[in-house]
Amino acid sequence: MIGCGIDAESISRFASYSCAVNPLPMVFSEKELEHIKTLDDQPLGFCASFCCKEAFSKAVGVPINFTECELFYNPAKSFFQPNISCSTDNLPGFNDCSIRFFHPQADELVAALFLYGARGQ
Repeated sequence: MIGCGIDAESISRFASYSCAVNPLPMVFSEKELEHIKTLDDQPLGFCASFCCKEAFSKAVGVPINFTECELFYNPAKSFFQPNISCSTDNLPGFNDCSIRFFHPQADELVAALFLYGARGQ
């Protein structure tokens, strides 16, 4: 493991996004929006995607383009491998990542993202 990032949010913070046509276009990709709109719990889908992006940004320690880090949340899973399409040129040795979701309380979501690779490559 070469990096770790954690983010936590209140799911209810994202409730209004379900009614919006294009909420936060600088954060969510078109593919993510299409996927989230198919979920029974859309606020949870928005929250999971947002937490993933924040955790990835913290793990890499450099600014990222949030629309290039996609998560297609599946409520039946607590462990994911997000689709990272942004440039990893600034991340020597990076070759993979995974994310784990936790629900410490009913309206909370915590995302822990882990970067894998070999340092010094």
